Amino acid sequence: MVPKQEQNLQSPSPYGPVAAVQAPAQTSSLSVTPAMVKQTYSSRMSYVGSTRRTVAWAKRVGARSAVLAVTAWTLGVLFLVFMYVFLVAWYLVVFVLFGFFTFPFRLIRRGQRKSQHLQEAQLATMQAMLQQQQSLAQRQPPTAGTPRSPA
Repeated sequence: MVPKQEQNLQSPSPYGPVAAVQAPAQTSSLSVTPAMVKQTYSSRMSYVGSTRRTVAWAKRVGARSAVLAVTAWTLGVLFLVFMYVFLVAWYLVVFVLFGFFTFPFRLIRRGQRKSQHLQEAQLATMQAMLQQQQSLAQRQPPTAGTPRSPA
């Protein structure tokens, strides 16, 4: 339990005497600190994510001894150099090569979407005309030459 703290303000005030301020007592016995500290990193396949993970690993391993610290930081720097070269190659493949093939695909899909929209508009027009013809046919009385259907 947190002890009550009192703070007496004895400074002269032009507004009169100042009352003592008390901090509220903690009524719960629950801890305020989280049981688990969550760390989120960027993707492993990004410069920031690979750097943060490697530095965290080097700090964690290097905290044990000086020899492990030198080894961990050396391996960490070598790993970062490897990852940066790998990520440059990865980004070239993903954005340059796939981007080059994506542009014609987008143009083809745009043409397909346009023709699909035209087909849907024609279908809607034909359906509206058919409904209009059916409603007109139901309103008109049968002529003398056409047989009446039993309904």
